[in-house]
Amino acid sequence: MGKESELVEMVKTRDRKGIVVVRIRQERTGVLYTEKKEMHHPEDFLYTFGRLFEHARVEMMLAVSVMSSGDPVAVQLLAMGGVDTCSISMPEIFKFVFLSNCSQVFLLHNHPSGRVKPSKEDEQITKRIEEAGAILGIHLLDHIIVADRYHGYSIKCGKELYNEEQEGA
Repeated sequence: MGKESELVEMVKTRDRKGIVVVRIRQERTGVLYTEKKEMHHPEDFLYTFGRLFEHARVEMMLAVSVMSSGDPVAVQLLAMGGVDTCSISMPEIFKFVFLSNCSQVFLLHNHPSGRVKPSKEDEQITKRIEEAGAILGIHLLDHIIVADRYHGYSIKCGKELYNEEQEGA
């Protein structure tokens, strides 16, 4: 009998309070391939991960966990919303980054309208995530609003992104 089974048996006894033992882990569900060897600029993240929004008709938010060297490790869909809103959970963002063993996160979400100008809510949530991350030791690299894989808006840089170099490729 394994250690987990022994613990489960201990929980079943009547003369003790049982506390369930759990295991938390990430599960790989696929692989995303990219031509980009290194990602140092918001345009690199937009080009690589923007394609995941190509056919989205509702707002979605993705998080990319990033090592201190700048290498992306994993990507996770955090939330799906309606045509003009998407509710995200702060704990989900940071749980994902912690489980990835990373110290940085890059966020992307789309505007199905194709307009990349951030709303007041987009700017406020970015600030809250950045502040919460600072407390936890997680650095928010950027939060990009995606129109498509070539066009977006960097909230941290405060500018539109246009990836001309990759568009003809």
